Amino acid sequence: MSAETTALIVALAGVLGTLSATVITQRAAFRVKQLESVDRQRERSEDRVETARLHALQQKREAFADLNTAARRLRALAHETLLAREQSKDCDLPKLIELRASYRDALGQAQMLLSDRGLTMADEANDALALVTGVARGDLRKLFPTTESFNEFRAWIDAPLVDSLRLLRRALREDLGVVPESQDLLAERERLAAKRRKIEAALRPRWLDAWRD
Repeated sequence: MSAETTALIVALAGVLGTLSATVITQRAAFRVKQLESVDRQRERSEDRVETARLHALQQKREAFADLNTAARRLRALAHETLLAREQSKDCDLPKLIELRASYRDALGQAQMLLSDRGLTMADEANDALALVTGVARGDLRKLFPTTESFNEFRAWIDAPLVDSLRLLRRALREDLGVVPESQDLLAERERLAAKRRKIEAALRPRWLDAWRD
């Protein structure tokens, strides 16, 4: 092999080596860009998921806070109305009806977000609030023919009804992950429901008369 041929081969090898290195470098750079693009897409996807999660959590917080506030306000005004009417004092029945409507709106929003366990607690609180608001608007003389029967109902408002709202608040906090699930919550709910049904059973024979015009 002549010196010229050898030189040509060496030159060609150098050119090919340079071209190969350039191609390899370009392919490596392209691969890096591909990986970076995949990482960015994954990060954006994760960000969207996290944003959606935080938005949903904020919706739950707001809905649950509204429900808790509305339930407590309704209970307080119903209690106040009941005592005022029992003492023949002025009371704001339209305001009670307005608060009842606001509570039902808040309940409707929260029901779409509550777990089954939370719904169970909300149902009991709702039944208890429906009872106290119904009684507060009824004819107390017909509903409670004796002082003893009225005092029994007041005692229910002051303790079991308050406890029903406390259980609701606990269930809301559990749904938000603020506190762990209580093993006693369902049993406590049944105990309070039994007390409410006992009150309802005592009032039922007089209920229609109390609401007749």
